[in-house]
Amino acid sequence: FLIKKKLTIRPITIFSDSQFMVRQISGEYQVRAEHLKPLYAIAKSLLQNFTDCRVVHHSRETEFGKLVDRLIHGKEL
Repeated sequence: FLIKKKLTIRPITIFSDSQFMVRQISGEYQVRAEHLKPLYAIAKSLLQNFTDCRVVHHSRETEFGKLVDRLIHGKEL
């Protein structure tokens, strides 16, 4: 959506509850699973469209994480 609307010059932050995935995207860990390598390449390619992009780990155990979990599963706030 952001790429299509040409909003790539704005800084974005992507939150993930997977610390492992965040470390793979940042290059700290390698992607070894063959079936994930094409998805990793797509993700890295998309992220290159943004001038300022951060991928951050955010535990689901925090209040923010619990709120996101409720929204994802269609539960009332």
